[in-house]
Amino acid sequence: MYFNWIDHDTVDVAHYDTHLHWRRLPIKEHLLTTTALRVSGASEEPNTKPHLQTYDDVARSVEECYSVAPGRVWKSSIYLTPDTKSSDVIRAWEAGLITHVKRYPPHGSTHSDESVSDHVLLDQESPTGRLLRDMSERRIPYKSHGEVVEWNGEELDPFDREEVYFREVQPRIDETYPDLRQIHAHISTAQAADYMRQHGDPTKKIAEITGHHGMKDRRITFDGGAYIVDHHCLPPVKRLQHRDALRDLLAEKPAYLVAGSDAAAHTVESKYQCCAFGGFYTYHCSLELYLQLLAQRFFGSLLPKNPHRIRVQRKMWQVTDRIKSADGAHVFTPFGFHPNKERRHQFTWPTV
Repeated sequence: MYFNWIDHDTVDVAHYDTHLHWRRLPIKEHLLTTTALRVSGASEEPNTKPHLQTYDDVARSVEECYSVAPGRVWKSSIYLTPDTKSSDVIRAWEAGLITHVKRYPPHGSTHSDESVSDHVLLDQESPTGRLLRDMSERRIPYKSHGEVVEWNGEELDPFDREEVYFREVQPRIDETYPDLRQIHAHISTAQAADYMRQHGDPTKKIAEITGHHGMKDRRITFDGGAYIVDHHCLPPVKRLQHRDALRDLLAEKPAYLVAGSDAAAHTVESKYQCCAFGGFYTYHCSLELYLQLLAQRFFGSLLPKNPHRIRVQRKMWQVTDRIKSADGAHVFTPFGFHPNKERRHQFTWPTV
């Protein structure tokens, strides 16, 4: 895993995305087709209800990926719930179907009411604890959405949840499971960046940075006095100093950083309701955002010997409209779109 900095106007990129969210068919087919234009492969984290928990679940999901978009490397994940079994995790890992087991903060994201509490997670004798010990022995990575929703009986401010997690919870996980390989999903704060400087290790502890957390600060969420629900994501985009802290970390080119776009599709109907779902539609620009932010990155161990490459060219462009699924039944607001042309994001690397 490393960064290769680009100084050319046209380049062929081998790009593996470590964090993409699918939905069920037929929406999944639309998202896969869009994504395949800009990746050599990807690790999927399907937000379905129920989550993928068994070998059969992930085998079916990966088979769908290859049937819709052959010629890429598709992997999956298993979600950590009280019912996740070591036998399913180990079987899927040994079959090469999964890249990690994923945990959400309880009640902190889509369907995360199925997750396990911090108390259960840190109990080595609980079913979850025994699973994590099995994973440690077999070097199966554990991926965390690093936020704490409730602390000391109080619901935390969404902008503080990642800071509390890295201060209060993550050190206890490290102490309890010292040999566990870990992936820190979509870090978004200066505190997480500092943690990775101290503990990052390309063979044991890595972190993802999304294009949108590295590109924007939380002003993207506001339009004058209005709140832009299309820009609501989890973890939320933070203050400018946090964005700059992520950029400073990227500038150091550490081998423990990878690119996981966290593309998460929600229809306009899901966004424009009383309780808006969190997530950016970045399938159409995941690679382009990374190129604009920092140039090029690889997730080398998961690329085939001769990976599919995507040609990109340095050129200004904008998203000019919302996106419809192929059957026209679903409408999404893509990252970068705004009804006001003056407020649309200026991309600098389109695919050719």
